Amino acid sequence: MLLHAVMTGFLVALATALGSAVAHVDDVLPKGRHWLLCGAMAGYFAAGLVAALPLADRSDRVWLLGWALPCVAVSVALAPLGVELPAWATIWILVALVCWQIAYDPGAPGAGPSGRRWRRFRRSVPRVA
Repeated sequence: MLLHAVMTGFLVALATALGSAVAHVDDVLPKGRHWLLCGAMAGYFAAGLVAALPLADRSDRVWLLGWALPCVAVSVALAPLGVELPAWATIWILVALVCWQIAYDPGAPGAGPSGRRWRRFRRSVPRVA
């Protein structure tokens, strides 16, 4: 429950920063709001990684790190480096990070070259007649 509360807090911070970004779409965000936006996204990505790592086996951990670490790193780097970017550019960079997490699939985690995990999952799901 604690991790759920932490992730909800990051989403609230994100909503607050996005509300300010709507008012400054073509302008540069105030420095504090820019840092809040980038920090909320970095925290959200990091919390997702922290939630998933203990549950993953060794091969899945490599997949998780490739899935989450680029998003955390770019969000953290964007905070000081993107202060002069217009709000729309900052938001689109963060949207691209979310798209990275959706599209990231160098092969299903733990599946190996033959997709053994997927077949094992399909056999374990009961069929509905």
